[in-house]
Amino acid sequence: MIAKVKMNSSISATISYCCRSDKDATVIACNGTTSQVDRELLIKQFQAQADQRPELKNKIMQIIISHSPEDTVKLAGKKEDEILQDYIQRLAKGKGKNAGLDLTQTQFVAIRHAEKGHIHYHLLANMVDNQGERLKDNNIGYKAKGASIDITKQHGLTRAISKELKQELELKIKAPEQTQRKGLSMGR
Repeated sequence: MIAKVKMNSSISATISYCCRSDKDATVIACNGTTSQVDRELLIKQFQAQADQRPELKNKIMQIIISHSPEDTVKLAGKKEDEILQDYIQRLAKGKGKNAGLDLTQTQFVAIRHAEKGHIHYHLLANMVDNQGERLKDNNIGYKAKGASIDITKQHGLTRAISKELKQELELKIKAPEQTQRKGLSMGR
């Protein structure tokens, strides 16, 4: 499991992408919004709350949560709902300077995509909270990563590794074969 955070200025573009019919989109969790994949209604709902703070540049936060293809079986049925709810709760943990991000204090919708051969989610949150204040998103990248690591361990999911580390590991695996073909052997 891995999480990536994006801050977007366009509510319409972000929601339109997430609701595209070719993405096999399904709403699996929401707060203060419709529970349907209704692009027009979601845009209207998010925009109405964001209009309380027109000076904000970034109006919508998108957390993309991806699972390894190996975890598809583990996510069947209610398990994916449980994992997502645990992620949202874990994201909210913290105190003082390290206060979490409590998405129940704003509008959010979690949209499931399954078109890439593996399950991933777009967790969209309004940057204006339910009291008309800017959502506190300090260090959200670190918080999202920490929550994904904790939830991965808690549910026994496949740990995500960076592309660079994956390429390095693949190169190390291939290296002994390549050097042996040249008549050299790797010292061990």
